[in-house]
Amino acid sequence: MEYQTDNNNELETMRMQLQTLKQKLESQKIVTDNLTRHAMRDKMSWIKRYTWMQLFLIWPFIIISFFGMAYIGEISWALFWFTVITTGISVVADIFINRVSERDWLGESLLQTCHKLIRMKRMRVRQQMVGIPLGLILILWMAFDIAHGSIDPEAVPLFIISICIGGTAGGIIGLLIVRKMQRTNDAIIRQIRNFYADINEQTKQTL
Repeated sequence: MEYQTDNNNELETMRMQLQTLKQKLESQKIVTDNLTRHAMRDKMSWIKRYTWMQLFLIWPFIIISFFGMAYIGEISWALFWFTVITTGISVVADIFINRVSERDWLGESLLQTCHKLIRMKRMRVRQQMVGIPLGLILILWMAFDIAHGSIDPEAVPLFIISICIGGTAGGIIGLLIVRKMQRTNDAIIRQIRNFYADINEQTKQTL
C-alpha cells in the first residue's frame, strides 16, 4: 500500500513537472512569436516607405517633367497622358501588391502571412511582365517625338542617346529594387518556416 502511494506521488510530481514545462514552452513560444513578428515587420518597412515615395515624390516629378516637355513641344500630349496614366497605374499597383497591414504582422497566423508574401512575389513578377514592354514603348515613343518635335535637328541624336541611357538606367534600377523586394520576402518566408520548425522540434523534445 505504501509502495503504491509512493508511485502515485511520483506520477503526480512528474505530471506537475510536465505541466510546468509545457507552460514554460508555451510562454517561450509566445515571446518568440512576438519577437519574430516585429522583426519581420521591420524588414518590410523599407518597401512601404518606397511605395509612398513613389506616390508623393517620383510620380509627381514624372508628371511635372513630361508636362514641361509637352508644353514646349518636345513631346506630344498623347505621350504625356500615356506616361501619366501608365506610371500612375504602376504606382497604385505597387501599393496594392506590397500592402501589408499591422493586422497581417500582429493579428493573423504567421502561416497566412507567409502565403501572402509568396503571392506578393508572384504578383511582382506579373507586374514586371507588363511594365517592361510598356517601358520600352515609352522610350521608343519618346524618341520618335523628340525626333519630330521642336528640338534643333542637330541636337536630336544626343537627346535620343540620352533617352536610351536614361531609360536603360531607370529600368536596371527598377529591376534591382524589385529584386531586393523579392529577397526581403524570401528572408521573411525562411524566418517563418524556421520558426515553425523550431516549435515542432521543441514540442517533440517535450513529448
